[in-house]
Amino acid sequence: MTIKGAIFDMDGTLADSLFFWEYFWRSVGEKYFGDKDFKPAPEIDNAARTMIYKEAMDVFNERYKVEEKNEDFFAFAESGIDTFYRTQVKEKAGATAFLKHLKSNGVRMVLASATASHHIKTVMGVLGFDEYFDGVLSCADIGAGKDKPDIYLAAIEALGLPLGDIAVFEDSCVALETAAAIGLHTVGIYDEHNFGHDRLERAAEIYLGRGESLETLIEKVSV
Repeated sequence: MTIKGAIFDMDGTLADSLFFWEYFWRSVGEKYFGDKDFKPAPEIDNAARTMIYKEAMDVFNERYKVEEKNEDFFAFAESGIDTFYRTQVKEKAGATAFLKHLKSNGVRMVLASATASHHIKTVMGVLGFDEYFDGVLSCADIGAGKDKPDIYLAAIEALGLPLGDIAVFEDSCVALETAAAIGLHTVGIYDEHNFGHDRLERAAEIYLGRGESLETLIEKVSV
C-alpha cells in the first residue's frame, strides 16, 4: 500500500482510551443504580463506541430512564469524559513514531473522530499530536456517525487527494467497513476494548493485531 494522505481515528487507534467505557459505565452504575458492576446491554455498549457521544447518551437514557433530566445526565457524562481525557489517556504504542514518519515524508493527515471537537483538542494537546495533522474533523459537527461515510467524504475533500492515495486507520469494524465501501485503503488497528475484531481484520488491507506497535506500520505502508 502506497499513500499520500491518511485519515486517522483517535480513540482506540492513536489514543489508548477505549477503556473509558468500562470506567464510565461503572460510574453511571454507582451514581444512578447503586451498582458498581453495572454494564449496559451489549448493543448499547458497542454502539456507543462509534456514535456521537451526545446521541449515545440519549440512546442510553432512553433505554435505562435515569431519574434526572436528560440535560443533567449529559452534564454528568460530559464531566466524566473530560476528566478521563485530561488524566487517564495515553497514546497507543508507536503512535508518535508512525505519525512523525508520515509527516517527515510529506503525507497529509486528517484526524476524523466521533468524539466532540473540544474533547479532541484536549486529547491532541495531552498527547502532543497537534503538529502532525492538517485538519481535525468530528462526527458531532458533521452530524453523522461512522456508520455513514460523511466524515470520510469531508476528510477526503480536506486532503485534496484521489481516493487511491488515501488510507483510513481505524480500530472500529463499523468505521472501517464504511471506509472500504467508498474505496479508501484500509488499515485495521486492534484494540482489546472494542468489538468485532474478525470483521475489522476482514475489512483491512493491512491489519495490526494484538500487541503490535503502530511503529511496525512504517515497514508496511509505503509513502
